[in-house]
Amino acid sequence: MATRKPKRNNPRALADVRNSESPFYSVDQFCRRHPVFTPSSLRWMIFQSAQNGLGKSGALLRNGRAIIIDEPAFLAWFRKKRVT
Repeated sequence: MATRKPKRNNPRALADVRNSESPFYSVDQFCRRHPVFTPSSLRWMIFQSAQNGLGKSGALLRNGRAIIIDEPAFLAWFRKKRVT
């Protein structure tokens, strides 16, 4: 028997999604979670992603104009950029 998809306006399904610990965040959500990054600095890193290696790291997911950040991949990329 196939599992049914929850209805779009099902409050219980929405609560499950909101309470889940997903590693994917929008720019604003990511900045609220990691206050060391400002939205403008993060957007600049995304704009320069072809030059700084962020694009090849797999940390950015694009859906049209929306950009979703994979938190573990982004933080791994950021840690590699340490100044020694």
